[in-house]
Amino acid sequence: MSSSRHLRSSALLLGLVLSLVSYSKVSARPCAPLPLSEEVKQTGSLSYQVRSPEPDSATAPIVIALHGLGHHKRGFSKLAERLPKGWRVISVDAPWRYGRGFAWYRYRCPEAEADLQSSTARLLSLVAQVTQRYPKAPKPAIFGFSQGGVMSLSALNSAPERWSAVASLSGYWLPSSPPRSAKRAHPPLMMAHGAQDRVVSFARGQLASERFGTAGYTVSWVPFEGGHTVSREAFGGLTALLTETFNPPRDLSR
Repeated sequence: MSSSRHLRSSALLLGLVLSLVSYSKVSARPCAPLPLSEEVKQTGSLSYQVRSPEPDSATAPIVIALHGLGHHKRGFSKLAERLPKGWRVISVDAPWRYGRGFAWYRYRCPEAEADLQSSTARLLSLVAQVTQRYPKAPKPAIFGFSQGGVMSLSALNSAPERWSAVASLSGYWLPSSPPRSAKRAHPPLMMAHGAQDRVVSFARGQLASERFGTAGYTVSWVPFEGGHTVSREAFGGLTALLTETFNPPRDLSR
């Protein structure tokens, strides 16, 4: 890769620090209820946009992409565009408005876990609609960054049978109770975290990885030098996980 292309690639990924968090004043009371998005108010469903696969096929793998706090589907879809063109990538907006973007739950608030459960239920309802629309596709994969990573872990814990693979980038485990024990068949889980993350501590991400491992999941832990961002290592781990899931190597010994 040329140096200029390398710089452009790095800039794009680092730019997906994703308007990091508008922890600005959303209201005079930080833990006051957040306003619902217009889509949720009007239809009851989460807003999303689809990057169709090339070529478009009913059997194309589906990847659900979840943004972080204060971000939105349009910005996060820039990361989706870097995934293989043969996959159908669905970028979803969180249900509550937050600054210029949206939130999956109220950050550092007593209501955070209840918000997370509500958002997870809305997300699973959307995923059910998507899988009904594309019944010939394999089970979808899901990944998210920051709050989106927390959501990915929550969706995995709530319905492990629905996913082909799960990835949490710079996320953590929010609920007070530990993850439920994995059943005999469960999707692979990849977690990536920056050692210099000042938004979500590295230790918190590592603890989440250990908790899912204790619960019986097969976890790939991808640490990297850097902060609260989607690094090259994190994106590479995500792409490798999904590629192996959707295109497993054939057993040539048979």
